[in-house]
Order: sequence, then structure tokens, then C-alpha cells
Amino acid sequence: MTNLPDPRPPVLTGSLAGGFAASVAMWTAWLTTHSVSLSTQGTTGSYAMLGALCMATLLVMTAVIGRLGGPKGGVRLGAGSGLIAGLLAMLLLGSKIVEQPETTEQMTDAANRLQPNAAFVVLGFVALCMLIGAVGGFIGSAVSPRDRMAPTADRWLTWFGAVAALAMLPLIGIGGAVTSTESGMAVPDGVTSYGAFSALFPISLMSEPRIFMEHSHRLFGSLVGLTTLTLWIVALVRTPGRDRLTALGITWVFLILAAGAMGAGHAEALPASGSIALMAAVGIGALGYTHAMIARNKTAGATGGLFALIFIQGLYGIVRVDENLAWVAAFHGVFAQIVFATGAMVAAVLFDRAAADGPLDDATAGSARSIRKMALIALVLTTVQIIFGALARHITTGEGEPSSHSIYTHAGFSFVVVVAAVIAASACGRAGKGDRHGRAIRTTGRAVFAVLFVQFLLGWMALWVVMTGDQPTEIPVSSELATAHAIRPGEALVTTLHQTGGALLLASIALVMFWARRAGRVARVTGR
Repeated sequence: MTNLPDPRPPVLTGSLAGGFAASVAMWTAWLTTHSVSLSTQGTTGSYAMLGALCMATLLVMTAVIGRLGGPKGGVRLGAGSGLIAGLLAMLLLGSKIVEQPETTEQMTDAANRLQPNAAFVVLGFVALCMLIGAVGGFIGSAVSPRDRMAPTADRWLTWFGAVAALAMLPLIGIGGAVTSTESGMAVPDGVTSYGAFSALFPISLMSEPRIFMEHSHRLFGSLVGLTTLTLWIVALVRTPGRDRLTALGITWVFLILAAGAMGAGHAEALPASGSIALMAAVGIGALGYTHAMIARNKTAGATGGLFALIFIQGLYGIVRVDENLAWVAAFHGVFAQIVFATGAMVAAVLFDRAAADGPLDDATAGSARSIRKMALIALVLTTVQIIFGALARHITTGEGEPSSHSIYTHAGFSFVVVVAAVIAASACGRAGKGDRHGRAIRTTGRAVFAVLFVQFLLGWMALWVVMTGDQPTEIPVSSELATAHAIRPGEALVTTLHQTGGALLLASIALVMFWARRAGRVARVTGR
């Protein structure tokens, strides 16, 4: 009897990938439109509109998931994705099911106190998400080609890796907005939010824009942490015994060392500077380990290292608030962009493992090594430029104004980065079109060109708005929010887009280097 491929999709892996993808889309819609409900003083109509948008986003995403899953099992995939998305949305819905104090001073008594109907709201919301997901999955499977076979678990894992990488982009954008709006110290406690568990921070207090930005950054950090943790677990399950144990053990070592370094600082066993330096050393070690696993094509190790990096990055954020140190904020911002580029490479590893190797074009084989070298130079120079940008954004003079030296160094060095990136991206055109590695190199090279053009324009716009606008004083702490200077939305938007563009540029160049290195490896194996 012939064993035919199973037309039914692996529901668990597919639901996890789909549920997290839907959550990223829903959360992004929530963030970008929540200002509408805030500007209308949280009216019932504005919240209803926000909720309808999130549910519509869920319907569209589960329809896409159902179509990807094929004609069989779309309803189960959609319902499972809706369940995961609904559970993750509890981090957002929690702000509505707690007591709603009018001021932060009332949080001493009101923190973490649920409303009487909280359980009913939670169960009803999760059930609604499952229902919408099932409808979306049915619609998607109904329009899916009849001959489409269901994706394998490895293919769902590939898509899950892309979701994990993309989830970091809005987090970086929010982090940039926190800096641009001087919101980094709007919430006084590093772990909780005015004493409340972050998922239970009342929405009534988010009408203060700086509190909203800082708290949203923490919530998105939690989502990214859960996404990379789940990705790592799924990769572990699909990894043979020895590699699984190695990845599990080494990742836990990094987690324990990082937590221990921060704990030593809180217990005053180490001075704050020593604790932070030790955490930075652990983070750099975890970064090296993750890239070693990427180079060796070890998915469990690479995804485990990525989760460790996200965990360590979260600890930096806690220390930044607890210690209120500008240089920690600068390191936190730079490290976030490096982790995002690493996440893109982890996603590429998962894609590379799931794809079948084919013959390598002579053009790709002959150009891979030189492309990799030029991409590496551009990657290093872009990283240096990101460091200059972080110093310009976070380090101020004694009067609380940005350092003009840092700003002009960042602006001047941009020409060096542009030249290096253009050379690397131009070299990608030498790769062949007949093999998948060559096509990937050419595609990412075009992405570098596009991002570089937009980023260069945004950079000069950011320089203009910063140098011509009113310069801020010190970042207001939580007790100074009522008297703090107004947020400058135009400046905040331009500088945030520029900072996010830097992350995209770094990740694009990193992907050029990744694919060129893979092509070079194939060329060596085949004796080309």
C-alpha cells in the first residue's frame, strides 16, 4: 500500500504559529489605534471601534492561516489560532477587567484588584476569539486550492520563526518612541507598573501619554518573550536527543547567569556598575553562542540563544528604570537592534533547513565569498553608526541638552555607512538567478538599497527637527509628569521612524551576509 502525504495540517504547531502571528497583527493594530480612544477620553464608542478593529484583524489573519493550511483542517487551525491569540490578548484585556483608579496615587490600594465580572469577560473573550478564528479558518480553507497539501510541522516552524523576528520590529519601534517622547521613566518600578502586574495595569491611567508609551513597551516585550520562548520549545521538540539537551543546558546557563548578575546588584553583593557590566558580558556571550549555532545550522541552539537574548534584553530594561542610567538606556537600545538582526538570521536558518538544496549557479558560487566580506564590513560599520545614534539620543550635556558632538558624528559617519552599504548591495547583483541562495542574496540586496534610501532621508529629517526644535530638559520621572514639557509629536515620529529604519538596515545587511555565507558553504561542499 502506498503511503500518501497526510492532507491534514499538524494542528498544534500550526495553531501556535498562526496564533502568535495573529497576536502580533492584533497588538500592532491595538497600539497604532489606541490613541483614538485616549483622545476621546476612553468613550464606549472608541473602545468598541478598537475592539472591532482587533477582531477584524483576527478574522483576516485566521483566513490567511486557513488558506495556508489547505482545504483540510482549516476550521481547527483557525479555532486553535484564535484560542492562542485570545489567551495572549489577556495581557491587553487585563487593563479593562481591573478596578479603574483615577490617579496613580490610588494604585497603592487598587493594584491587581479584579472587577467582579472579570472571569466572565475573560471566558467570553477567549470563546469569541475561538469562534472568529474558526470562521476565518473556514473561509481560508474554502478558497484554498483543492490540490494544496497541508504544510508539514517543519514548514509551520519556519513561518513561526518569521513571526518571532517580525514581532521584534514593533517592539523596537515602541522602544524608539519611548525615547523620542522622553517616556523612559514614566513608570517608577522596573518589574511592575505602579505596583500592578503589567497585564493588570488599569486602562484609566493610560490617558497620560508617557505612561501609555512606557507601559505598552513593556507589554510588547512580554509578547516577544513569550513568542521566542514558544518558538524555542517547538524547536526543541523537533530536535534529536543530544542536540536538544545541549541547547537546553547552555541556554539555561545564560538565563541563570544573567538573572544572577542582576540579583547580585539588587542584593548589593556587587555595585550597580559591576552588576550591569556582568550582565552585558553574559549578553555578549549569549550573542556569540547564538551566532555560532546559526553558523552550524542548529535550530534548537539558535532559537534557545535568541530567547536568552530577549530575556537578557528585558533585564536591561528593568535595570534601566531601577537605576535611571542613560548609558544603560543607550546599551539597551543598541542591543535591541542587534538582537533583531539576529532574530532575522534565526528565521533564515529555519527557512534554509526546510528548503531543498538545488544546484548552485556559477555566478553565485564565484561571487559568494566577496559578497560576504563586503556585507560583513557594512554590518560592522552600520553597528558603529547605531552606537553613535544611541549616544546622540541618550547622552546629554550638563544642562540636559543633546550632545552636538554625538549628533554631528552620527550625521557625518552616515556617509561612510552609505558607501559601504551601497557597495555590498551592488555586489549582490552578481549572484545568479537560477538557485535559491542566489535569489535570496539578490532579494536582500534590493532590500538594503530600499531601506538605505529611506533611512538616509529620515536621518537628515531627524537632524533638522532635532536641531531646530526646542531642546528637552532631563527626562521627567513619574512624579514630574504633571508638569513635564509637552511631547513634540512631529519630532517623535521622525526620530522613531529613523531609529526603526536603522534596525531594518542592520537586519537586511545581516541577511545578505547570511545567504552569502550559506552559498559559500554549498560551493565548498560541491567543490565549486
